[in-house]
Amino acid sequence: MAAPKTEPESPDEFDFGAWLTGASAPEREVTVYAANALRADIARLERERADAEARASAGGSWGDPGGTDLDGIEKRLAEARRKLAASGLVFRVRSLDSEDGDRIRRQYPEKKGATDDEQVDVYNARFLEQMAAQIFHPKKFTVSELKQLRAAVGEPEFGKLFEACQEVTSRTAASSPFSPAASGMNLS
Repeated sequence: MAAPKTEPESPDEFDFGAWLTGASAPEREVTVYAANALRADIARLERERADAEARASAGGSWGDPGGTDLDGIEKRLAEARRKLAASGLVFRVRSLDSEDGDRIRRQYPEKKGATDDEQVDVYNARFLEQMAAQIFHPKKFTVSELKQLRAAVGEPEFGKLFEACQEVTSRTAASSPFSPAASGMNLS
């Protein structure tokens, strides 16, 4: 079977159906972490490690009561990082299709004469509904579950998921180096 002609000699040679067989909506992945309180422990342990290293380089002892146990700090730091990493969940999102987009816009229309706060409420409700329609891995989420997630992990982590949903709908994030210069191809 010959590959579809993407640069046909004439319009009659172009096989649109064959070209569409490989088409897919844009998708993105993002990892959201649940155990974010560990970030404070990690930052504190990194400071303790830096202090211990500075004392050690100045001739201080690591094991005596007046010194710092660098090995113990490193072990606690590794354990905190391991726990944070283990709390990660990979979400996969897909671009919103036009039917879902239209349905959501009709469900949450802009209100004429609405206050700024009322309009923000409409935008927030609309985007949570859009996110629920876009997330498909590890499962489909409801708006209620997304609100629970947002409350549990906080704005920075939830924001990563929010940005992935916006990005997949509005722009291509992964580079597509099609030009010879960008792809490193040498056509000479």
